Amino acid sequence: MKKILVLIIAVAMSGNCKAQIAEIFEIVTAIVSGWKTGSTISGWIFSSPHEDDLIKAMSYYDQEEYVHTIATLSTIDNRDLDVVVVAANYYRGLSYFYLEKYEKAVKEFKKVINFEPSFNTLYKDIIADYKYHAPTIQEIAYVMALKSEHSTDVVRGLGEYDKENYSNAITYFSNVDGSDETLLRVLAHYYKGKCYFKQGHNDSALTNLKQAINIQIPTDAMYTDVTKRYQKRAQQMTYRIK
Repeated sequence: MKKILVLIIAVAMSGNCKAQIAEIFEIVTAIVSGWKTGSTISGWIFSSPHEDDLIKAMSYYDQEEYVHTIATLSTIDNRDLDVVVVAANYYRGLSYFYLEKYEKAVKEFKKVINFEPSFNTLYKDIIADYKYHAPTIQEIAYVMALKSEHSTDVVRGLGEYDKENYSNAITYFSNVDGSDETLLRVLAHYYKGKCYFKQGHNDSALTNLKQAINIQIPTDAMYTDVTKRYQKRAQQMTYRIK
């Protein structure tokens, strides 16, 4: 009887986990909606030796065939047009994310963020847009890689923040206070600070930003460099408010 009960609980937890993953994917899809996909990408790519591969990959991406997307994009390297390279890295990152390979997704988005286009490159505005959006999805990939019970609340908060629903975002971020994961607590306080600032509540913004700054990072914490980066951003934001 105990074995049956354990199995039932395990199945229920598995189903709940799948539902949460599906919800996370919906949030990410909403954030990246409106981006160039297979149906429109040919309108701004030309003179690229891998243009056909990119369009084919976008078709796979639209069909949620992420393994094929990654495989097709593997033909593109840094010798191609800047915008093609950035697009390939961006969609490889999204594909890895949807395959729940979060560490690999983080690496691809890092390539987008750190990419420096040449002086006379084409489509600088599109490259800038990819670089602007990549950090948000990279944040979510970091959060999901931690596999914490509070990861979902952070992602929900980021989704609400992206939609400018700051009160809802604050509610989700507040659920993270008891997390054992340092990065999640720093992120939650940092974004709560940003939400309060957007609402004009500067005192509450400063309180949360200072909480993010003052969180001690254990020596065995994951993503220490990322955590410190957000503490630095929180510190910089306090200067703006003061």
